Amino acid sequence: MKKSKTYIIIGIIAFLIYALYYDKHSSVRFNNLLDEKGVYTIGTIDKIEGLSKGGPLAHISYRYKNTRNEGQYIGDLSSVPTPHIGKHFFIKIVPDNPQIGIYFNPHCIAPDSILVAPFEGWSQEWMKEHFPECVR
Repeated sequence: MKKSKTYIIIGIIAFLIYALYYDKHSSVRFNNLLDEKGVYTIGTIDKIEGLSKGGPLAHISYRYKNTRNEGQYIGDLSSVPTPHIGKHFFIKIVPDNPQIGIYFNPHCIAPDSILVAPFEGWSQEWMKEHFPECVR
């Protein structure tokens, strides 16, 4: 009986180590993909739900290559002085797989004169030239 408890504890510890490694590895992989291949588009906050581990959960919709996609952002939205629902923001996505995640800066509100992004989004260079404060 004592041996089986030891194996269970070792199994739980091994699982936790693997889970932490996987979480860190997938986060690094996403950031690398975003830095290497990312493009910018316009995202709209559709709704904000209650608190989760990292803060409020914002549901963001955006179009890329005439396809509507949705993403989520968990983080601090309290520092943005304007209401968030319906606002348009610059977001960065991985074009090969826009569903894997987005980079969203709640301070990079898109001007009212820009309602849609080009078919393939904006490049890093274009954003640096026109909206350098929003570049990741």
